[in-house]
Amino acid sequence: MKFEGPKETKGIKNVRLMGTVALADQFDDVKNRMLRAREIDIEPGGVIAVHQHDQRPGVAYMVSGELIEHRVGQKPAIKKAGDTAFEWSGVTHWWENKSDKIARIIVVDIVLKDIQ
Repeated sequence: MKFEGPKETKGIKNVRLMGTVALADQFDDVKNRMLRAREIDIEPGGVIAVHQHDQRPGVAYMVSGELIEHRVGQKPAIKKAGDTAFEWSGVTHWWENKSDKIARIIVVDIVLKDIQ
């Protein structure tokens, strides 16, 4: 297969590893799973209800605004634009927006194919 386009990468100032989750530790079979990416806007006073990541590893990236993440066994953490939260099997948490602005978060996770 022939591709048209630049032959060399250039203009990249920095690549920063934000974190990793080892997938072999999360589940045995990947055949019935898919990578999903969602952009979620949480209004002032809004919450993402408490939930557990059971064989659903993921990462949440704060695009704008501010959210408080409440994670079982940890103190609440304020997440602002540029912050990440890694979610692996066993993590139980919930989010709330106590600010007066909409918070935008991008969540990428691996889920069963029948979950949208």
